[in-house]
Amino acid sequence: MKLVYTRSLKPQMILARPLYSEKGTLLLAEGIQLNERLVGMLDRMEVPFVYVRDDRFPDLEVRPLISHRNLGRAIRELHRTYEDATRNSTKAALVADFDQLFDVVRSVLDEVLSQPDLVVHLLDVRSNDGYSYQHSVQTMILSMMIGRRMALPEAQLHNLGLGALLAGIGKAFIPSRILTRSGPLSREERELLYHYPRFGWELLEGYGNVWPTARIVTLQHQERWNGSGYPSGLKGEAIHLFSRIVAVADVHDALVSRRPWREALRPYEAFAQITAESGGLFDPAVVDIYQKIVTPYPIGTWLYLSTGHIGMVTDCFVDDTLRPQVRIVRHERTGPLSRPLTLDMRQYPDLEIGAVLDGEPEGDGSDEAEKEREKGGKEGVEKGAAKV
Repeated sequence: MKLVYTRSLKPQMILARPLYSEKGTLLLAEGIQLNERLVGMLDRMEVPFVYVRDDRFPDLEVRPLISHRNLGRAIRELHRTYEDATRNSTKAALVADFDQLFDVVRSVLDEVLSQPDLVVHLLDVRSNDGYSYQHSVQTMILSMMIGRRMALPEAQLHNLGLGALLAGIGKAFIPSRILTRSGPLSREERELLYHYPRFGWELLEGYGNVWPTARIVTLQHQERWNGSGYPSGLKGEAIHLFSRIVAVADVHDALVSRRPWREALRPYEAFAQITAESGGLFDPAVVDIYQKIVTPYPIGTWLYLSTGHIGMVTDCFVDDTLRPQVRIVRHERTGPLSRPLTLDMRQYPDLEIGAVLDGEPEGDGSDEAEKEREKGGKEGVEKGAAKV
């Protein structure tokens, strides 16, 4: 298995991971062979990348953060809930049956708790059309993972997950033209957008099964540690812990997703931005946990190492996310290796990552590496110079 950006896909490649629609239905199954029509479809859907099979990595079978069954079910139930909220258009008319949504959160939490060494090691393959619902589900998963590492009790993790899943429900009352605008918003449009957390808070008022610690996330997840957030400009620990956790998870997934106004950031770029805002936009304690469980170099990432070797990340490690395992396949001077070499960077403290590559280079990789170094490369991860 290897990661290939859509612009580099070729017919005959075989998908190694499935692709789901915005409603959680299967679009392309694992094992399907691509042709020109399917490659064109992926491009039109603005799918940024896919995972394809590679005979050099036959043993690389990575389990997703949660099962495809639970992922699809979560997306479908969330879609139904949003549709109900939009169709009724008033807080009093929320008729969605939350029982299924609660059960989804319970199933996802069970999976998270069953994997004690879980690290965000796999990029989520999604289409641009499916952003809203898949984003909410991914935010829920990462929030639960952070909360678990912070030793939150299981009941609190459930409420944290539910709050993360429903955090954006107030957007059901914001016109889609505002949510998808690629250009600047007017003052009136910005004010309306900044009120969506309150819309979500009011929508869930009086619904007894949604505990206050879950509901508060809908109101506060856009607040920021330094007081620059909205809707109330809360600062520091005046923001509920759940909301501070969801803020980091929400921004991480948003950054690695393509939006109408910008391209998706690569994981190491998103990692750098969140790291840079520790103590600024985000609670430092939450960012510290984030750095331990989210890798800037997910499985499938191609790296150019300080020794001139080029390889693909094949494993990542909790608490040491900056030093992955890499399958070396070539050297910039001598070309392809006769046999791939598996290297655990934790065992070689002097070895550094020179650059992150878009994919496997066709030549020696030096040109691609130089371009990436000019963009920031490893230095961008360590210094986190960019701003959210």
